[in-house]
Amino acid sequence: APRWAHHSLWLTAWGLFLSVVRRAGDWRVQGFALQMVLTGVACVILCPLGSGGVRERIHSVTAAAYMADHHMYFRAMGTPRRYVAAFWGCFLTFAAGTLAV
Repeated sequence: APRWAHHSLWLTAWGLFLSVVRRAGDWRVQGFALQMVLTGVACVILCPLGSGGVRERIHSVTAAAYMADHHMYFRAMGTPRRYVAAFWGCFLTFAAGTLAV
């Protein structure tokens, strides 16, 4: 049940975000946002952590891509550097843990 609660809230938030991007963003921003949510769906819903086998590898690759996608939005939104640095610190921790497995 907690997994589906997460999925419901996450998809609802993405739906709200995409509705804003559809109204305010050009086709490049809209396409990038759609690509990002589809990457997240593949990562979190279709191939969740602990799936095993090829789905585990898909999860790892899409998780890295999804995190990297955030950096593009940070630049577009003018996010202060300290927050971007904290994000990349988390990303490096993720990468180190993934490589250790």
